[in-house]
Amino acid sequence: LKVNIDKTKIMVFSMSRTAENVHFLYNEKEIETVTEFNYLGVTFTKNGKFKLAKQKNIEKATKAMYEVIRRGKRHNLSIECLLDLFDKIVKPILLYGCEIWGYFNPFTSRFRNGNIPIDQIFSKLHCEKLHLKFCKFLLGVHKKSTNLAVQSELGRFPLHFDILKQILRFWHRLENLDSSFPLLKAAYKCTKNLYEGKQPSWYGSVKHILQNMPSLTNFLTDKTSTFKYKCNKIVKQHYLELWTKQAHSLKEGKLRTYLKIKTNFGYENYLSIIKNFEQRRRLSKLRISAHKLQIEIGRYQGTLRENRICCRCTSGQVEDEIHYLLHCTCHANHREIFTTYLTSECQNFQNLDDKCKLIWILNNEDPTILRYLCQYLLSTTI
Repeated sequence: LKVNIDKTKIMVFSMSRTAENVHFLYNEKEIETVTEFNYLGVTFTKNGKFKLAKQKNIEKATKAMYEVIRRGKRHNLSIECLLDLFDKIVKPILLYGCEIWGYFNPFTSRFRNGNIPIDQIFSKLHCEKLHLKFCKFLLGVHKKSTNLAVQSELGRFPLHFDILKQILRFWHRLENLDSSFPLLKAAYKCTKNLYEGKQPSWYGSVKHILQNMPSLTNFLTDKTSTFKYKCNKIVKQHYLELWTKQAHSLKEGKLRTYLKIKTNFGYENYLSIIKNFEQRRRLSKLRISAHKLQIEIGRYQGTLRENRICCRCTSGQVEDEIHYLLHCTCHANHREIFTTYLTSECQNFQNLDDKCKLIWILNNEDPTILRYLCQYLLSTTI
């Protein structure tokens, strides 16, 4: 073996300061000692943490994301196409090496008060924030829009569930190693021993994940392809159950209106039917309560709900989505064109109560009805 000294580095892993008198020689030539090193695309640092590796992934992925956005605008690409490009170009960069750097320490103080849900552990990852930023750009809504609603409209699972799947697949591979990988088996045994000694280790985070999804251990001896399929299915089901719980907790708050029209998680077809960005943006803002009606503005101003009165008309009613779509006299002329067509399409429309009218309008996928609705949204202030 011929060693290129210029490309060879030494890194001493330690939480403390590296001693200055540490020297390594090869053929009487000193090898440089470094505090960080890029190995197979992952940046390792002397303290054993992966903060720098994640940061570099974010920087590369951000550039790739803006390139996808730029080309999407140039070629007028659909939302479905842009999401596909994100998954194939940006996400692989963003999550590179995540089965390693996605670990966490289950022995910290925040875990002592009980079993922390998976989403709380990963929710503040920068990769998750970048993913949400892209999703909000596609919908054209502001950055304070509710994350749950944004992901629900696009049918997007949080990125940390991809991290979970990568970690679990890697764990499954390590559990089923044969004698051909003695060093890898020894390293895996070492991380198990650290966990048993209540020391932070990669295996500790795996154990915590399995406590949240214990059914995965039943498929430990399955073949890789079978485990991959079942892992995807269980993680997906886990998120859908979590989504249902989160939606239930928000149904009386910010997502009060949204959860009347959105009962199942998944991509909304109007995003593909409406080609015009501004029209689609107006409808998304109305659906997920990312608008400027008093019902929403008053929330940030601390105004009681019953005092969030419409200032565009003299009705004295709360300016919510129902009032805006069906009752506000300020928009009567624009509404007449819209409701006339609705009545012609649904003869029973006028007999519906206001809540049913709202649900029927905002869940309708008829292109003509959507066109009339978008014309109304464009001609009025929201």
